[in-house]
Amino acid sequence: MRALSLADVSELLENIGASERGNAVLFSLATGMRRGEIAGLRKQSIDMARGVVVVCESRYEVVNERGQKKTKSERVREVALSTLARETLDREVKRQGLWKEKAGDLWVAGGHVFTDERG
Repeated sequence: MRALSLADVSELLENIGASERGNAVLFSLATGMRRGEIAGLRKQSIDMARGVVVVCESRYEVVNERGQKKTKSERVREVALSTLARETLDREVKRQGLWKEKAGDLWVAGGHVFTDERG
């Protein structure tokens, strides 16, 4: 594992808007959550009233198999939502609304926070 340098972070932030996964990456930077935790994050795990995300599972993908599992530590934890994290979630909701409109009947509502163009 290699931590990002200040130059790396600066370049990432400059180019993040062009990426379909930009909101997920920015959310990762804002919360410190792992990639699998963000991919597996479900809408019911976000408590906006308390300003926290309840991290209890992770998404995995291996050859010909994908699914949800417990987190790396197998512990449930709460992560505080900063202003940046909240704004990122709002942008993701808007982005998904546009994608859902374009996908029409092909949209699959799976309950995850971060999705691809078909849900």
